[in-house]
Amino acid sequence: MIGTVLGTCATNAFADDPFKNKVNIDTQQDNTNSCDESQQGENNSDCEITDTTVTDTFTIEGDENKILLDFDEKNKNDCDESGDGDNNSICTITDTKVIGPIDILATQP
Repeated sequence: MIGTVLGTCATNAFADDPFKNKVNIDTQQDNTNSCDESQQGENNSDCEITDTTVTDTFTIEGDENKILLDFDEKNKNDCDESGDGDNNSICTITDTKVIGPIDILATQP
């Protein structure tokens, strides 16, 4: 059994044990805020991206089991304002990835 693998937005979290069981979690996040104000006016915008990755317990019995999880994600807030007037936009992205629990149980013949 491999111990618990925990992480938030981990890049290439990796666990290995003597039984050659492998867990590989690869996360790639590209988060962008664009909340510009042009011409006359105030920029009162509130742009926020919250991006969280949570893993639960991985239980692996037996030899040479592999778990590969690959996330490639892009989040973008585009709250630009042009022309006269204030930019009072509120742009929010909340992204949560929850992984697990994952159980691989050995069977007896």
